[in-house]
Amino acid sequence: MAFLDLCEIKNSNHEQIEGFPTGRLLIKNYTMSYLRKNEALLIEGIHQFSSLVAESVFGKHPDSVFIPVMIKNMDIYDPINLEKVVLKGEMISSGEFIHVRTTQIVSDQISGRADVFLIKIPLTNCNTSVDMLSYGSDLFNILEVEKLKDRLLIRFKINEFHHILKNHFSGYPVCPASLIIEFISDILLNYGFNTHFQVHNAKFLNPLQPCNEYELEMQLSESAVSFIITGPEQIRLTAGKLIYQ
Repeated sequence: MAFLDLCEIKNSNHEQIEGFPTGRLLIKNYTMSYLRKNEALLIEGIHQFSSLVAESVFGKHPDSVFIPVMIKNMDIYDPINLEKVVLKGEMISSGEFIHVRTTQIVSDQISGRADVFLIKIPLTNCNTSVDMLSYGSDLFNILEVEKLKDRLLIRFKINEFHHILKNHFSGYPVCPASLIIEFISDILLNYGFNTHFQVHNAKFLNPLQPCNEYELEMQLSESAVSFIITGPEQIRLTAGKLIYQ
């Protein structure tokens, strides 16, 4: 299993939008979807779909996988009915990274976009049993929390022994972007803030991996939460804004 299998993407050759491959999220196949925020499920679906688009161009191989290592310009505009979302994929370029642009469409209207950059990595054999109830709540080990007037500073590490990292990805452990959004949402919930939001201009510039310490800074206002995650040497890894609905 390369991805978390939180939702599945159906890449239909006969279903095209302006000649581009499309995908649909089959959320009913994931029985624990009620535990997850729709935004997180959609992000995971975008990851899987981008990988499928790359496979459709470069071929699928049992010993390797295309994985997203960077996401830019991610917007999720509207309240999400995941069963109605259609994903459109466009291959932009292939050099050091494979650049796939995805567009989310609901009822023929654009409801969001993302630029996904992938690389191809070899897979190692790894068959880890997964407890679907343990979907990532203990993936993040919080080391310190500092609450200021309009800011939260959270220092944390990734649990290197978590089962998710055994398969995401085998031989190249990466924290899923969908669970980063879940982590931020859980923190907001714990401190009594609104967790109904739109994702605006999110960037996942470098993967979060175990063994490093990270700092999450959240700037709080009445209408939105801006977030930045930095790693060693204060390198910015993830940033974006959550706009309250």
